[in-house]
Amino acid sequence: MKRHLVVAFSALAAGIAGTVALGADDPFAFFAPSVRVTSAERARLDAGDVIARVLPADDGHIAFFAASRLNARPDALIEWTRAIDELKRGPLVLAVGRFSEPAADDDLNGLTLDKDEIESLKHCKPGNCDFKLAASEIAALQEARRAAGATWRDAVEGEFRRILLARVRLHRDRGLLALPPYVDRAGMSVAEAFSAMTARSPYLTSAAPDLINSLVTPRRERRPTNGFYYWSRERYGVGKTVVSVTYVQVRTQHVAPQAITASTQLYASHYVDGALGVSAVLCDEGMSACYLAYLNRTRVDLLGGLFSGFKRAVIEDRIESDGPKLLREVIRRLESGSPRREGGES
Repeated sequence: MKRHLVVAFSALAAGIAGTVALGADDPFAFFAPSVRVTSAERARLDAGDVIARVLPADDGHIAFFAASRLNARPDALIEWTRAIDELKRGPLVLAVGRFSEPAADDDLNGLTLDKDEIESLKHCKPGNCDFKLAASEIAALQEARRAAGATWRDAVEGEFRRILLARVRLHRDRGLLALPPYVDRAGMSVAEAFSAMTARSPYLTSAAPDLINSLVTPRRERRPTNGFYYWSRERYGVGKTVVSVTYVQVRTQHVAPQAITASTQLYASHYVDGALGVSAVLCDEGMSACYLAYLNRTRVDLLGGLFSGFKRAVIEDRIESDGPKLLREVIRRLESGSPRREGGES
């Protein structure tokens, strides 16, 4: 399997799919053929509406597209994305933080687990663990628990933070393929999930193979300016709290999309095997109209089994109902000016 992934990623990096001729009069041409925005939908956007729709998906994948008119300069997306703790701030986000460059031991000091989560980690075994973890990571947790004795709770929480930090450092040094696979029922690595998602994203592999390659293997720079890592702890509805680690790449250029961010998930404690998100500011040729568009593809481990169709319908209905509201909030922040800095400055 790993050999096939290497071949697939090498092909993407080489850009063998060719390039897309983007229509000068259609800023949304970047997303073709995955998404096509009609002239009627463009008129709705210009009238202040949000378009949002679930895209066709299969084999455990969920795909979603949303767009809205944006009355802000394109680099507002880049500025707010770099201030990820401000961009993601909201009632569902319990905690979020950006990793230093290079990642430091204290970057995860703000991440805490509740008692039930720590208790679940205590009982983790390969193939029988409530958290998504690799076999080596489970072994490290159990060794930390045994060595700590009465203070095992602090030790387990600390070891979990070290596991996340190790994933960031491994990705930075050796790339996506180096990350160990989870030993849950799916048994999938984030590299396998990423390969499957990019195979279903021809708009990105054709028009921006270098962006895909930078997510797979970050460029080795002393002070990276285009990429960063962040962690978050979030709760969705009545489900479990999800701890995740994400890598983000940002770009600007003179043609649509004038600003683009792409992210891939390096870790998620529950539900998700991998996620690929793309946000883009797309302006027409004369920069008279700009739009913010978002396309996300996620591989979810809940979609198998007898009731897979029902579960997919429930998830997609929730996404379609919540998506426009979330995009409007992002638009509001981008149009509000620069994000706040430390100490309350703006």
